[in-house]
Amino acid sequence: MEQFFSQHVIEPGDTVPLATGTTGRGSCCINPLDKPRDPKAGFRVEFVQFLDGSTFGDPVSAKDAFASRALTRNFLRKLADTYSEQGEQEFEAQMKDVHGPMLPLIRMTANQKGTSAAIAQVREMLAIGEEREAMIGRQATK
Repeated sequence: MEQFFSQHVIEPGDTVPLATGTTGRGSCCINPLDKPRDPKAGFRVEFVQFLDGSTFGDPVSAKDAFASRALTRNFLRKLADTYSEQGEQEFEAQMKDVHGPMLPLIRMTANQKGTSAAIAQVREMLAIGEEREAMIGRQATK
């Protein structure tokens, strides 16, 4: 769960919904006559970077997270630049033709609230990411 480009950071005491996925059993295979059971889930923390720049977790996962973060930043920058340089029509075309991190969220915003809201979201995510990169960089040099 990448929160780097999101306004919301996970605070002590917060609850975080688990991502929905499939367990291999669809609703077709659940017997309504079975005894009800409490839902159960398992999770593990692979890697965390705190706002002060410190990290916890597997170095390989950290490397993957940082690479993914760079791809996301570049993708958001490309979308923002397309809108600024080529306008709304090209931005919309790019959102249909490309695949990238955060794109499902941006597409959902565009579909529900329009292109202006989607570009505002792109710019906000990009600004948050750049602010956090600068903040972490400042913390690392202390």
